[in-house]
Amino acid sequence: MIYIRYNFLITVSLLLTLHYGCQNKDIKQPDIKTENTKKADSVEIKVNIKDTVFFLSDRGHPVKIQVIAPTVKPIATLIILHGWKLPPMELCDKTSICKKALDRGYILIIPDMGKSIYSSKFFKETRKDWQIYPDFNFFKDSIIISIQKRFSLLLPGQNNFIYGISTGGKGAIITALNLPKIFKGSASLSGDYDQTKIPNDKIYSGFYGPISKYYERWKNYDNIGTRIKEFNVPVYIGHGRLDIVVPVSQSIEFYDSLTKYNPGLIKTLHIDKTASHNYTYWGSEVENILNFFDRLIDK
Repeated sequence: MIYIRYNFLITVSLLLTLHYGCQNKDIKQPDIKTENTKKADSVEIKVNIKDTVFFLSDRGHPVKIQVIAPTVKPIATLIILHGWKLPPMELCDKTSICKKALDRGYILIIPDMGKSIYSSKFFKETRKDWQIYPDFNFFKDSIIISIQKRFSLLLPGQNNFIYGISTGGKGAIITALNLPKIFKGSASLSGDYDQTKIPNDKIYSGFYGPISKYYERWKNYDNIGTRIKEFNVPVYIGHGRLDIVVPVSQSIEFYDSLTKYNPGLIKTLHIDKTASHNYTYWGSEVENILNFFDRLIDK
């Protein structure tokens, strides 16, 4: 369990020293497809930061953001995005991602996104009770910018990473797609990337309206597949073969499309033949994800 000290007034100072260099390195892992793995530019972070919780207002609704600092020397910042309507700290409680990331020196940022699907806008067909949750614009323009101003974190050139599960996994990919200068790596488990391939999905129907009436909306809004040629951030993609919530084909097709349109991109695909859509699977990927991020920084 990660304990958070509530502290709304915090002074943060950050000194960055940039060291440039890259090195090619082949990675071999069983059942994992990895391409073009290398070390990214190294960034040394010296930061005086304490655990804190703060709130931002989104159209009158409070959005909670937690920042957790490591006790060791910070080497990077990691945003963790929970699944649709799941408690944001449940990944910390039910997997080892937070403990192990903190042990390695990652500063954690965990926002409460509720039932967000990281949509770029709401429509008149969007369920009203879902419109109280942050969309992608609020995440990008309020949460990330607030973190930059308050803590001098998530700035271009720093070792910034983003990881999510399920809907949070898609949120991580949408964020990396739109903010490639901020993030050096991304990871998504059990995510979906082209909603037109899952036309019976009730969540997307609740946001966009039925696909039979709004196909162009499903295709052109928040669709990674439609913008695949733009994606240029190293990415770890994982999925359970036995997932009945999000088809495993979503991750396979995402990886194959990246291979086709951006063959030089650092990317890993890991399909677990025995895994489902649950914390047991997400917990099993912790070491893989952190090792993937570690290879992109030079500590």
